[in-house]
Amino acid sequence: MKKRRVISALAGMVVGVAVSASSSAAAAPLTVVQAMAKADAYWLANGVSSAGATWQNATFQVGNLDYLGVSGATPNTATQTWASGNDDALESGADSDGPNDLAAGEVYLMLGQPDSIRARVDSEVAAQNDALWTYIDALNMAMPSYARLGILDKSAADLDAMQAQFNYTENTLGLFNKAKGLWWRDATFKGTDTYWSRGNGWAMMALAKVLQILPSTDPRYAGYVQVFDQMAAALVPLQLSDGFWGADLRNPSAYGYEESGTAFFTYAMAWGITAGILSPAVYGPVVTKAWTALSTIALQPSGEVGYVQGATTGASQPSDGQPVKVTDTAGYGVGGFLMAGSEMVQMSSPPANAGLSAPTISGTPIEGQTLSEAHGGWSPPPTSYGYQWEDCDPAGAACAAIGAATGQSYTLVASDVGHTIRVVETAGNAGGVGSPATSAATGTVAAAPSPSPSPSPSPSPSPSPPPPPPPSSSPSPSPSPAAFPSQPANSSPPVISGPTIVGRTLSSSAGAWSGTLPIAYRYGWVLCTRSCSTIAGATGRSYTLTSADAGARIAVLVTATNGVGRAQVSSSQVGPVRAPGPSPAQIRAALAAVLRPSGKTAEIAPIVKAGGDKLSFTAPGVGKLVIKWYARVRGRPTLIASGSVWFRRAGKANMKLKLTSQGIKLLKAGKSVKITTTASFTPSGGTSTSSTKIGTLHR
Repeated sequence: MKKRRVISALAGMVVGVAVSASSSAAAAPLTVVQAMAKADAYWLANGVSSAGATWQNATFQVGNLDYLGVSGATPNTATQTWASGNDDALESGADSDGPNDLAAGEVYLMLGQPDSIRARVDSEVAAQNDALWTYIDALNMAMPSYARLGILDKSAADLDAMQAQFNYTENTLGLFNKAKGLWWRDATFKGTDTYWSRGNGWAMMALAKVLQILPSTDPRYAGYVQVFDQMAAALVPLQLSDGFWGADLRNPSAYGYEESGTAFFTYAMAWGITAGILSPAVYGPVVTKAWTALSTIALQPSGEVGYVQGATTGASQPSDGQPVKVTDTAGYGVGGFLMAGSEMVQMSSPPANAGLSAPTISGTPIEGQTLSEAHGGWSPPPTSYGYQWEDCDPAGAACAAIGAATGQSYTLVASDVGHTIRVVETAGNAGGVGSPATSAATGTVAAAPSPSPSPSPSPSPSPSPPPPPPPSSSPSPSPSPAAFPSQPANSSPPVISGPTIVGRTLSSSAGAWSGTLPIAYRYGWVLCTRSCSTIAGATGRSYTLTSADAGARIAVLVTATNGVGRAQVSSSQVGPVRAPGPSPAQIRAALAAVLRPSGKTAEIAPIVKAGGDKLSFTAPGVGKLVIKWYARVRGRPTLIASGSVWFRRAGKANMKLKLTSQGIKLLKAGKSVKITTTASFTPSGGTSTSSTKIGTLHR
């Protein structure tokens, strides 16, 4: 899977930003990250209608998370606060907007809270209705969530349904014009020469996101790449000289600047370059010119991102909301700007190996044998590699390059005997070539074993020697490679067990290894945030988590050594590490506040009118709150209302308790209803604690 990439070192790529007209001297140009920071801060402080779980706000929140992933800035909590304020729920009922509702689900999945989007996707998959995505905006709103859930839940049904919906939009409706490499927004435009910039931006951005999520071996992957390539090729000649794409792609001079479509194209193409799908030589100048337009024309000195079509009027075609003004701004435009910037940072950053696994060598260090190299860890991902094999002294020092040994494998020769061997790997992408990474040295290279001499024939007592035996058609047997000593080779990586909670202890297996015995193992625990670093002194098979580890992920490097050589392998990362949860006594004290209805909360009329009750709960830590009301109906306890909310941190938040259909009937009919409230709180990674109390609802 191609996950979102997080890097610690940012390239010094510099592009200018606009200076106010009243400025008498040009201001110093901003780096990509500085431009992103201005846009992000301005919208957080001044954004309008930014609270709801709408597609507009969801697009901004995806951009905010991307910005935090590459900026190295102190994380803001805006996205978590927004998600909690919406109870991690999608819009529904009167607020429902079809596939657009699923855009918020992408954010919840990025935050690790899949419940609401999973329920929606499950219901759509079960309905087997492949005709939901009737306009191309829907590709970005829904497709990434389907892909993320399909991979997260290992659900072939989700991925198959995603492909069926995509096929309906692309082929059944015929919205993708393969001859032009562009999409019609919906069926009303089919057959015309009107190709809306932002609509095509939604489609291309959706493909880029999905291709990051799916493994390249997925049967759908190649088809999505093909459409992505066609779009990229079609867009190059349509870019205007100022760097923007026009609102009407095939009639670009009809309208003025338009930010959102340009931002989405920039994001997708820059990602395509970094991923090795698009040529840096062809598309690098295109995205650089586009980012210059975004950061010097659309981005204002205040941090406002302007020229966003449909900011106040809505838009579904090029002519809507025209003329677009510098003061027209919207969350989706800012989100697109931040996403584009994040990929410009990635594209301009060469791969780095710091804190990641070194390249490794496999094979037996004996003259005539072949050694092979396995790539080290790199971020962002490389698109090319280089190799240089080196001869070193027996201690693995005083190394010198071996002539033309620049492939991924190397066959040992006589001059290597008595030396150790290592390989230096370099990795490159559109941002350049990163600093090299060097493997550990092998054991000392041994000479090839000499074949055993053929035995001499025994002398004969006969005066005449016997005739010589006929020559054998088979050569003398060579020593079996299995008899050669071999350095450790890993067949299964180490596995970490234990809860990732501060104060608890993690343990690691050594993994599965082969090679000449005995093999000794050494452990090195690693802390990973935006980059990974070893934890000083953590060299045992177990490690007790400390408060310094909170929020990070943990891995362990196992080094296996024998008399022939050594090799190193890393476990998968576990975490993130959480602070210890609250005690049962603390939980029960918090639950007491929501157990007994009182005041307005206990009045039947407003509860029936609202379809439920709103409660306020102060969570003692990260975890899930569940509240249920029961009443006796014909002598049996019957659920009449329920609700739940996930808390990502300790603190106060509101939740809604929704009445069941039975509950509505019961409350409408009764003057007073005795209820039993059960409330439980389950700390993340902990055990649930519950409390129960009886109360009365009255008229």
